[in-house]
Amino acid sequence: METLSLCSYTYNDAPLLHGLLRSVPGWTRQPDEIVIVDDGSARPFALEGGIEEQLPIRLIRLPENCGFTRAKHTGLSAATGDILLSVDCDSRLQPHFAQCCAEQLQQPEIGMVSGSSGICLGKDLVSSYLTVFGDIKFAPQTAAVDFISGVAFALRRQVWEEAGGLSGFTGSVCEDHYLSWAIREKGYTLLLDSRLHVLHARVLSRAASTARIWAWCGETWLKQVLPDLSLAEFFLTYFLNRSLERCSTIMERFPPAFLYLEILLTCSFALEFSNRLSLQGSIPLDSGSQLLETLEQKLRAYPALFRLLRADLLKAGSLPICAGCAPVARNRLATVNNWSIVLDFFDSFVDNGILEWLNTKGLSLILEDEKKAGADFSTYQAAGSIY
Repeated sequence: METLSLCSYTYNDAPLLHGLLRSVPGWTRQPDEIVIVDDGSARPFALEGGIEEQLPIRLIRLPENCGFTRAKHTGLSAATGDILLSVDCDSRLQPHFAQCCAEQLQQPEIGMVSGSSGICLGKDLVSSYLTVFGDIKFAPQTAAVDFISGVAFALRRQVWEEAGGLSGFTGSVCEDHYLSWAIREKGYTLLLDSRLHVLHARVLSRAASTARIWAWCGETWLKQVLPDLSLAEFFLTYFLNRSLERCSTIMERFPPAFLYLEILLTCSFALEFSNRLSLQGSIPLDSGSQLLETLEQKLRAYPALFRLLRADLLKAGSLPICAGCAPVARNRLATVNNWSIVLDFFDSFVDNGILEWLNTKGLSLILEDEKKAGADFSTYQAAGSIY
């Protein structure tokens, strides 16, 4: 039988990694070795007694935090198994996950296999929202795909070596996009098995979840900006319409507190676009300030809601650059952005009483939910960390 190596990684996330290790004895296919990469944690990762001492663990400690890409490349390259199973420390797998992956990899054309990601184990507001509106949904059938998420996947060591691992990738995020591309370039198929699901154990704050989405997707989104549209027009077309669709679904089927998360994401991403494009010289430097001023005017009758929203934007790192206008190229993107057309979606929330509810009862529920979550968000607040 081919040997199996489990690889996982931690940066100041010992409790989550211990949780993953405690789940391993319940798997139907046991790993022949477990490679753990401690990516320069402030307090070095140490094994706990009991179950962990009985597992075939090999610990690699990097002297300083090198980022997820280097940690993952180090661990998978050091593994000796015929099959490599990479699992982020905040992921939890079904007992049959490793066994099913190993069976699928018996087909020589399959380069990498995984299940779909989407269920959050937390019962808090953000976890519940991400379970419904997360970006990776369950596959209705087993099928070949163009991309497999890096949260959990399996591949043969031979394929990893043929693709060069992550040695050709220098980014701090989206290493899974690169690896998926590199394996497909070698002629292999990426397979999602509909029997398999990846569960998420990490509980995220509102701001941490917002910052993480931008860290993963922001660069790709920025490349889609068209100079023949103003930023407000681009944002309205490519982002707000989808958000409005989710808002309609929320009002029909889900807790109205979800609407606050939609508002936070919309405002945060608009500010991130403003900041990045203004630093590039594409738009005036005060575009973000104009957006925040427009937002404050829209929410003048709801001061508690605006205070919480501004505080969450600050925690997510999405406050605007404070500076005067800089010379920019004369194209439509550089014209004064009419942010009011983006924020007009607040008007419907006025008419149906949502903003009033959020300003009073909703905020109380949101803040109480945050207290109950009891999560440790430290690694998402650390500068540059994407763990």
